[in-house]
Amino acid sequence: MGFNIAGIVINKNYSENINALFPDLGIKAEFAEEVSFEEASANWKEEGIYDIYFLDNATLIFRDMESSGKPYQVKDQQVLSFVISETSMMFSFYYTVDQKLIRGIMEGNGNRFVNQGEPLQLESNINGTSELIWNFMEQILGKSYWSIDLEESAFRYQLK
Repeated sequence: MGFNIAGIVINKNYSENINALFPDLGIKAEFAEEVSFEEASANWKEEGIYDIYFLDNATLIFRDMESSGKPYQVKDQQVLSFVISETSMMFSFYYTVDQKLIRGIMEGNGNRFVNQGEPLQLESNINGTSELIWNFMEQILGKSYWSIDLEESAFRYQLK
């Protein structure tokens, strides 16, 4: 089946100031429940759900595919919005720094529909957009996605 996840990675830990996160993203949401990372990172997130996992210097948000396929811009931060759909072979990401779009790629079945910005140094050693997204995530998170314990806590928020 493969991975079918989407979300946002920000190079800032919002755990101590969660109320600043949603205005930074231009949304309104309220706490619903604590969930495991395994549940937070599950395939095919419902619309309006924000599952949030905090790392030392980053925040990882899982969202629905339709809402994640656009750039998010946060003042003074690096932001990666991404979609990985191995089922439909659709991959996209938008990378912004301090509210400026640096790079954006959207492709499906090997055809590139969006190719914004100049190729980044990270791209020179990567084969394919999916691999690029995973590597970009690791760079911003400060650790590999695959090293996160599935039993760790994440926090579910619901769109208001």
